[in-house]
Amino acid sequence: GSIERLAAKKTVEHGSSGNRTTDRQPWKTTFFYFAPNDGEGTSQNVTFCGRVGLAIIQTPALVLPMPIALATPLSQIVLSPGSAMTVTGLTWPQYQLLLTELGEDRASRLAYRHGVLEVRMPGKLHEIVNRLLSKIVFALAEELGVELVDLGSMTWNREDLGQGIEPDSCFYLHHAPQVRGLNPHIPANLPPDLAIEVDIASGSANKLPIYQALGVPELWIYREGQVHILDLRGPQVQLVRQSLTFAVVSAEQLQAWVALRETETDLAVVKAVRQFCRSQVL
Repeated sequence: GSIERLAAKKTVEHGSSGNRTTDRQPWKTTFFYFAPNDGEGTSQNVTFCGRVGLAIIQTPALVLPMPIALATPLSQIVLSPGSAMTVTGLTWPQYQLLLTELGEDRASRLAYRHGVLEVRMPGKLHEIVNRLLSKIVFALAEELGVELVDLGSMTWNREDLGQGIEPDSCFYLHHAPQVRGLNPHIPANLPPDLAIEVDIASGSANKLPIYQALGVPELWIYREGQVHILDLRGPQVQLVRQSLTFAVVSAEQLQAWVALRETETDLAVVKAVRQFCRSQVL
């Protein structure tokens, strides 16, 4: 494996007109690399201490720490699918500026908490699992008569909390009637009822406090090949067996549907979900 560094010799001072920032403190950037291992990936990391810049991450084999001065703005960093990076010392205005520069037409997902920003680029397995779990949610809602508004990876920001996140997927279910329409007003204090995190390109532990602070009650998380259901309503995260939204659905059942996808298609899984729901009604 290799790491290609571009424009690494020319540093750019924070606070310059080109960067439009006022913080001259260097940011510490950590890139996480995930080497294939039965489709799941194993993490290694290399830390870049200095200015924010451009790095292209390729297939990793052996990764060693190497301090370098980086030159390109953070918004132009290129991450390969299945990788992630963390930036520390980022103020809320800088985070908001970065969101504006990145725009909405991108594949990356961001999570920000008290000055620490994580940027991750989903890979193939990540997106297959994420879209599969989303289809399962949709099929369950339809079969069980639960209203649903799918907001995908919408950015959830709370400046008063100093935190923000872009889930892999999120949904209004119980509160779906309150956000009808193509462009509804979403109150800051109305978090999604259910979120999905696929823990492949980055660890999920740092994201759980963000979901808790925002008030998201339930999280489905795929980690190391297993689907877990987390209850985030209390001060401590609880691993639970049954879904809070779909009481008839267990983590074990979710895992069975994901396992079915290993040899079948999305449609086969959706059919299995519908058959399961109809058997519960009977």
